[in-house]
Amino acid sequence: MYRKVVPKAEYAVFTVNGNNANGEIGQAFRYIYNVWLPNSEYCMDEDLLLDFEYYDERWDCQLQTAQMDIYIPIRRLEG
Repeated sequence: MYRKVVPKAEYAVFTVNGNNANGEIGQAFRYIYNVWLPNSEYCMDEDLLLDFEYYDERWDCQLQTAQMDIYIPIRRLEG
């Protein structure tokens, strides 16, 4: 295990439901980058370009009810 300090920023947070047995995490990333982000009023924060996954007590890969979060650094589009 290793530890990293996450920079302070504005993040879009997406909760993934499922234990990834059916590829839920990959599906979530595809949705975020191919559907949500292009259709939102945000873009990825170019200063960070660092998304990350957060696992806490909700995650148990043995359970279908497992959850984890995906954090995407964002900034509002100008214009």
